[in-house]
Amino acid sequence: MNKTQAKEYNSSLWRARCLQIIRADGGKCCQCGRKEPDVILQVHHKKYIPGRKPWEYPQEDLITLCKGCHAREHNLLKDAIPQYGWKYEGMDDLEDIEETCQLCGTEIRYVHYLSHSDFGCIVVGSVCADKLLNNEQASANEHTFKIEQQRLQRFICSPKWKHRKNCYIYENLDDFKIMVIEKEFGCYITIFYKYHREMNSGCIVEFENKIHSNTKYKSIEEAKRKIYGAITSRKIYRYLITHGMPRPNEIVYSSYSDI
Repeated sequence: MNKTQAKEYNSSLWRARCLQIIRADGGKCCQCGRKEPDVILQVHHKKYIPGRKPWEYPQEDLITLCKGCHAREHNLLKDAIPQYGWKYEGMDDLEDIEETCQLCGTEIRYVHYLSHSDFGCIVVGSVCADKLLNNEQASANEHTFKIEQQRLQRFICSPKWKHRKNCYIYENLDDFKIMVIEKEFGCYITIFYKYHREMNSGCIVEFENKIHSNTKYKSIEEAKRKIYGAITSRKIYRYLITHGMPRPNEIVYSSYSDI
C-alpha cells in the first residue's frame, strides 16, 4: 500500500462506507461469526478495480471480516496453516486474556492445543479449533469446563459453609462433611462421613470416620477448590478403597477388618 492508498483507507469516506457494510452484515465477521468487542471488524474488498476508490465499490464486492480472518484473506499469517489433519490435544483456562489465537488473531482466555504431523502445534480459540478439526470437540469441551467452573464457584461461595471459630464447615457434599481449619501459617482439611457396621448381635450401628489431610493450603479458597475436585472427581473414593476404608453409608459386615 502506497502513501496515497493509506490516506484513502484513513479517510472519513472509507470509514463511513465500512460502517454501512458492517451494519449490512449484521455487525459480525462473515467467516467466523465473531462480533465486537471480542474482535476488531474490518471491511475486505473481494476484488480490486484499478482507479476505483475504496468506498466506490458496490456492496456485493465488500464483506465484513474480523482482523484475523482479514489477515488470512491477504495471506498475512506467518505460516500457511493446514486446514485438515489436525489432532486435538486439550485446553487450558488462562483466567485472563493472555494469549492470542494463532489462526485469527483474537485474544482468548480459553486456549485449545492442536497438533499436526506436518506443521507442529498451535494455540487457538474454540471457533478456530472446531473449524480445523471439522467437529465441535473444542467448543463442547470449553462449554463443559465453564459449567463445572460455575459449579465450583457456587460451592466456594455457598451459604452452606458455616463459619465457626478458626474453621469453616460444609455439612453435606456427596455424604461428606468437610471442615477447613484455619491456622496461623495455613489451612488444613478434615473430612467426616458416616458408615454402618453389622455387630455380632446382628444389629446395624452407625459410625463416623475421619480423614485428616496434612497438606497445608495458603487460603480457605484454595482448600475448598482442592476438596471439591477430590470429591467430584471421585478421587477420595479411590483413596478409601486403596486404604481399605469403608465408603459413605456402606454397611460393613462382621467379616470386615477395620483399618
